[in-house]
Amino acid sequence: MINYKIIGRMKPGTQNPETEKFYATVVSPGKIDIEGLAKRISGMCTVTRADCLAVLAALQEQIVYALQSGMRVHLGDVGSFRLSCQSLGADTAEEFEVKNIKKLKVVYHPSKVLKQSIDLANEEVTFYNLEKGGDAAEEEGEDMV
Repeated sequence: MINYKIIGRMKPGTQNPETEKFYATVVSPGKIDIEGLAKRISGMCTVTRADCLAVLAALQEQIVYALQSGMRVHLGDVGSFRLSCQSLGADTAEEFEVKNIKKLKVVYHPSKVLKQSIDLANEEVTFYNLEKGGDAAEEEGEDMV
């Protein structure tokens, strides 16, 4: 279940309340960390929490290593990661130097399966307006840890 609330926003660049429109914004019920993921995964299979934690920690290290090596990282139905860079331009290719590179960033591309799993056409995607009262996670008996 996806929690949301309604917020008002004025047209960018104006302070005119008449331009205000109301939009949904997703409200996260919290976050799940590596420890929480390991606990949930171990509850779904015969692998212990400690083993799951070790594998997830190693996965983190290997993703970093692969990206630092310039590789793309494909994680199946999760999606893929790659690096992108921002640089200053040079007048010619010969004048370009590595110091022209100013920033690296990680680009994430969700897989087709992941995109479909959160598509509005997916019947498993449901919404709950927090402003109408109650806590959606409690109502559904969900535990995110």
